[in-house]
Amino acid sequence: MRCIYILLFSLLWSVSATAQHLQLINDKGEVGAFMGYGSYNGDIASDVQYIKMNYGAFYKKQLNAYIGLRVNYEKLNLGASDVSAQNAYDLARGFIFERDFHEVSILSELYFNRFITNRKNFRFSPYLGFGVGYLINGNIDRTNGYANPAKNRIATMPINLGFKWNVYKQISLLGEFKYRFTTSDYVDHFPDGVLLSIPGSSNQFQGSKSGKDELLSASFGLSYNFRKIYGPEQFKPSKKKKVDIEDHSPKKRSKWLFFLPFNRK
Repeated sequence: MRCIYILLFSLLWSVSATAQHLQLINDKGEVGAFMGYGSYNGDIASDVQYIKMNYGAFYKKQLNAYIGLRVNYEKLNLGASDVSAQNAYDLARGFIFERDFHEVSILSELYFNRFITNRKNFRFSPYLGFGVGYLINGNIDRTNGYANPAKNRIATMPINLGFKWNVYKQISLLGEFKYRFTTSDYVDHFPDGVLLSIPGSSNQFQGSKSGKDELLSASFGLSYNFRKIYGPEQFKPSKKKKVDIEDHSPKKRSKWLFFLPFNRK
């Protein structure tokens, strides 16, 4: 029985010591940059996934050990062409579009594991995020002639799934997959239920009735964590003058036997 008590005490002491050690270091926030590829799901070339470059940056405020609030910016380039489609209807239609967007969003970030930079047992965690965003039309906005009014401001609802791995001190590697639901079917200038045609052609075509357009992107990047260390200040020895320091070095004893009784010990 005594051995069991000793084992339990040792286990509780080690857990307590680890918890106190973790409380001394806390990640307060993070900045990062990333780049990758993005695409869209819509009415044009509905059976082909067109991939284009995207990039962005973010700032995150860590609210506690597992939850953060993130402000995200991303530049999205989108485009598709019916010419590359496999089905006959899209090939006959022949619509092409290309656009770019600036997206600003606010996302939550929820760690699955406790993540602390520069700590061996807490250097990796997957995370999940969701929030709201806003697409703002950029400089590129082209089609091959089919005309329809397009919205230049589109609200989004992004869902973000990623992982984070601390590679060196406060620097981490991250990978993300982001899926965005939009509130518009006008991203590709081709909404459902509207008949459109290329100028000079008598044939009119309609969309796939797939509903609102959706966007997705995958990216990799690097981030830097801001850390705060709690606990007592390190001890700094005071500087004393030489005259204030008592000399405790051993006294020299006299070599003469006559003076031996007068020597201090």
